[in-house]
Order: sequence, then structure tokens, then C-alpha cells
Amino acid sequence: MNTRIMLTATAGATLIASGAFGQTTYSGGGGALVDSGVASFTIDVADDLAIDSFKDVVLQGFSHTWAGDLIITLEHGGTTVTLLDRPGNPESTFGDSADFDGSDYTWTDGGFVYDADLFGSTVPSADPFAPTGGALADFNGQSAAGVWTLSISDNAGGDTGSLGGWSFTANLIPAPGALALLGLAGVVGRRRRR
Repeated sequence: MNTRIMLTATAGATLIASGAFGQTTYSGGGGALVDSGVASFTIDVADDLAIDSFKDVVLQGFSHTWAGDLIITLEHGGTTVTLLDRPGNPESTFGDSADFDGSDYTWTDGGFVYDADLFGSTVPSADPFAPTGGALADFNGQSAAGVWTLSISDNAGGDTGSLGGWSFTANLIPAPGALALLGLAGVVGRRRRR
């Protein structure tokens, strides 16, 4: 049985830099994962700003028994980055048996590669993981606007899990047209002062 659920959240943006751009975090909700199916969680971003650099993706309160069952992807604007792809499979039919224990797990370019041979019964959450297919930098240059979809595919039955919520952080810059408008506003503002 292959089931698919979709949960949608309105983006909660936290602007860290002043103005309408800078390092920005968008957050979305979570829910139950689907045994032998796909759970998709979305964030709809309104900010039409270009991604200068992509920092990380965080799965908050993420739990699932048997990590080797899972494929986790992030998709936006026709680009898909695989965060996790059934670690330990095909070396072992069922993949790595370590569990995600409900901690917060982070993926970032330059993180460490998930190695099924290093873990005991629990996937450690202290250090960030590297994506296993593509790089988060593949989103650089795109507009942040639109729907971002995190999909968690469970590829074997008998295991359960959930996601408390998720977020991604990127450094945003105004599109070239917006930069021109900002420059024009500065010129107009300067003329008014004289």
C-alpha cells in the first residue's frame, strides 16, 4: 500500500537582517509520516527575493524507526535536492537500522556524509549532515518565492515516525530590478535633502 499525505503551512519568516532581505528563516509544520508511503510538507514563500546562499534545512522533532527506509528530498522551482537516500541500502536489503529519535536534525552543504557503519541504534543529531544527492547551493540564484516541498518517503513497512516541523534558512538579496529601485530611492532621498 502506498499512501501520500500533504500538509501545508504558511511561511513564518524571521528576518535577521534589517530591511527586506538578509538571512531569512522560513518555518513550516509537520505531522505523522506515512508507513510505506510519502508525507509531503510545504512552505509557501511570498518573498520574491533571490537566494544568494542557502544555509541549511532543519527537521525539528524528527522521529522514525529504521533510517534505511527513508528518502528525504527538498524541491523548489524545478530543482530537487536529496537530503537522505536510504542509508545502508543496497549493501543491506533493509538499510541502516539506526533510529531518528525525535531530536532536531540539520542538513547543510559541507556537513558530514551519513555513514551507516558509524552509528549504533540512534542517528546522532549533534553535527549537520550533507545532502546525498545534489547540494543546497543548487537553489542559489533562484527566487525564494513559491512553494517549497519537503518529502519524506518511507520505503518499507512496519516502522513509524513523525515530524514536529521544519525550516530552511537562506541569505536573500533583492532581484536586480529591485536593487535598481533601491538605488533610485536613495538618489530621490538625497535630492530631497538638498
